Order: sequence, then C-alpha cells, then structure tokens
Amino acid sequence: MKKIASGLLFALLAAALIAALTVSSVPSVRAQDNTLTAVRVSAGSMDPFDAVWAQAPALNVKLNPAVEEVEYPVVAGYEYGPVEEVTLKAIYTDDQIYILAVWADDTMNMNRRAWTFDGAAWVQNKLNEDRLSFMFDITGSRQFQALGCGAACHVGDAELGNYMGFPPDSQDAVDMWHWKGGRTAPAGYTDDQWAGAWANEEDGGRASDARESGGYSDNINEAKDAPAFVYPAGAAPGSPLLKETAVALDPAAEYPVGYTVPGYVITRPVGSRGDVSAYA
Repeated sequence: MKKIASGLLFALLAAALIAALTVSSVPSVRAQDNTLTAVRVSAGSMDPFDAVWAQAPALNVKLNPAVEEVEYPVVAGYEYGPVEEVTLKAIYTDDQIYILAVWADDTMNMNRRAWTFDGAAWVQNKLNEDRLSFMFDITGSRQFQALGCGAACHVGDAELGNYMGFPPDSQDAVDMWHWKGGRTAPAGYTDDQWAGAWANEEDGGRASDARESGGYSDNINEAKDAPAFVYPAGAAPGSPLLKETAVALDPAAEYPVGYTVPGYVITRPVGSRGDVSAYA
C-alpha cells in the first residue's frame, strides 16, 4: 500500500494548494539538482507537523508557470497567480513511502463545478480545483528521463491534438499519483492513474487503475440543468458531498437562495485506484 501526504493546507492556508484554474506549472529547465532524497524512518506519519519530517532534507523545486488562455470567469475575491516553487520532503519505511509537498497559495480551491441555487434555477460554476501530481517512470522511458512530465503531459500533435500520454506507437508508460483538491482530497486518497500510448480522443493516453467500486462521479441530473444530489438535513455548507450520505434532489423542495452543493459526489475507491492515501 502506498501513502502520500500531499499539500500542507490548514484551513488557515499558511501553505496551500496549487491554483489550477488558469495555471499549470512544470519543473524549471534551469540547471538545478532536482533529486529528492528519501530518509528511512522507523515509523512514517501522515501528519505534516510530525517531528519525523525534520529528519528529511527539503528540496525546493523552481517552477516555470505556463499560463494558459482559458474561458473561466474572473471570480470576485479569487486571484489565480502562478506557483513559483514547491518544497518537497520524503521519508520511507519497510513498505511505505511518504511525500510531503508544500507551496504558497492565497486561495483554497475545492469548489470545482459546484451548483448554486439563485432563486429560480441552478447555476453550475466553471471553476477548477487545486491539484498536484507525481509521475514515476515504469518502463525505462528515455524521453521521460530526459524531459520529465513534459514527455507525457499534454503533448501536442497535429493530428491527435493536445493529449496526455505518449505517441500511439510508443511502448512507454508512467505511473501517476493525481491529487485533486475537490474530488479526491476530502475522501483521503490520491487518484492512482497511469499514462501510456495515445488511446482515444477523450482521454489521450491517460487511464486509471482498476477499482471495484467507489470514486467520484459528476453531480448532475439527466437534464443537465441541476445537481442530482444534495446534502442530507443538517450537513454543514461547504462540506464534501459523500456518496454514503448524499440524498437525491427533490425538484419540489424549496432551497434558499445561495444554497450551494459540490459538483461531485465522492467516496474512496475500492481497489488499486484508491490505494494511495492522502492528507491535506
């Protein structure tokens, strides 16, 4: 079982999570030693404030933020700027590895595709969420060893378009741990995925590990004009919408203006897709 402690996000946000709304960041091509040294410990910890982390050397990785033109609206109070640096630490035991990632961010973004009732209709936002991913070479890819995630993330192709993965005739593949602030973090895991050769227009070369059940799903009705599920009575506004407690939307019910529910119903996957634990 693999565990990852990703992101240092106290609601107070001293060190927060990446704003993925308008910015994607990649390791800088500037010469630097990007080797992360993991320290062996007798017992790991998912607590980012545990004294065990003092044993691990910190690696400050400079980033080259690539600002993309997107159609997301400007939201009052939110300024999505580039992330310039991430600090990493790693520790390991006999059978587990823990990775701690910390970076500065002014906002906590977990409300991707949330629904809000405006008094007459449901409106779904176009926001994204904080995200962080780690990729690991699993086939000895010379291209990945030379370029890192640049060899597999959103590779441009005149015929295939902008996709994640490797060319259709490639035998290369990478493992990917994809932490998502709204869809996986509240359920305590990181999406265990992988990327290989280009497969289809929808996903490119990206796929997810097997799961028996669980995971996140879009919270949208068949007509696509309202959420399919809302909070159970007494649930705190802004909390995750858990599959175990979510209740079906009653079209005849009265909801207060401003009532907001998440854009996803979540639960931890059963199976390989959910075997990377996370805390943020």
